[in-house]
Amino acid sequence: MAKPTPTPPPEPWELVIPIPVEPGVYPATIKSVERRVAEEDDDRPWLLWTVTLEDGREVSGGSSFSLAAGSKPYAWVSAVLGRALMGGGRTIHPMDLEGKPCLVHVDLKEDGLSSKVVAILPPAKGKAAKESPSIEDLMDEPAP
Repeated sequence: MAKPTPTPPPEPWELVIPIPVEPGVYPATIKSVERRVAEEDDDRPWLLWTVTLEDGREVSGGSSFSLAAGSKPYAWVSAVLGRALMGGGRTIHPMDLEGKPCLVHVDLKEDGLSSKVVAILPPAKGKAAKESPSIEDLMDEPAP
């Protein structure tokens, strides 16, 4: 009778401490917009926005769940869709945003060890798209 073959040991794995993305404005693509619930804040929903930078790194940022004019998600959705949101009662699905190009303003989190998305802006157009504009240049442009 043949001896059973031993099970090989599992492949080694490791945890990697990410290198933060330097603060700045980067071309990116919306990877996902996920609904989350803040347990410590009366179970209020919030949105986790994850973008993929051109070099493949991912950065996330949070926003409220409100699409009221002037809110962060209103500005971010308008930037991604390239238009102001009109008509109350309309529905925006995360899949309407996923895969869309944008520019993201990235900054360091309070701990200084990781990065976060602080703003999502319309994608750059034309030849300037190859060079990331400064956040100051973008903030002077009228809102979509």
